[in-house]
Amino acid sequence: ALAYLAKVQQRDGSWNAQQGGAGRETYTLNENRYGTGAKADTAMTGLALLAFLGDGNTHLSGKYQANVIA
Repeated sequence: ALAYLAKVQQRDGSWNAQQGGAGRETYTLNENRYGTGAKADTAMTGLALLAFLGDGNTHLSGKYQANVIA
């Protein structure tokens, strides 16, 4: 999973919510969701960083140090 997150990380260090499928679902349980999550790049970036940090990667060390720094 971390290899995938590293692969799809944007050049500016963020993760793109729409690239991950956010905003495509418009109806759930007969309720219009109006493309919810399409602009959730900040949330996606935070969650991706938590995954790296949870594995022990930091801005100082780790296999994915460069992704945490970015």
